[in-house]
Amino acid sequence: MQLGLDRRAVIGEAAELLSQYDAVLLPTTPSVAPTIEEVSASGDEYARWNLRMLRNPGLINMIDGCAVRRPAPSPRHSPHPLLLLTGNP
Repeated sequence: MQLGLDRRAVIGEAAELLSQYDAVLLPTTPSVAPTIEEVSASGDEYARWNLRMLRNPGLINMIDGCAVRRPAPSPRHSPHPLLLLTGNP
């Protein structure tokens, strides 16, 4: 019950904060995806990478946001997708 109330409060704060913008652009993930070898080394590494890679999309979901994912090629790395958060959450 309290968690739902707290989430509604966060959604309201996010809506107020983001209302001054038409859109917000942020990376889909905080880093380039790891190799299979990096995540299959141990269960702890898999869990660490999994939580890291879901951080930004999870934030959008938490505030009931609507986002579009677009590829954004990088000259030095593999493509790093971007999230475009549109409208008010």
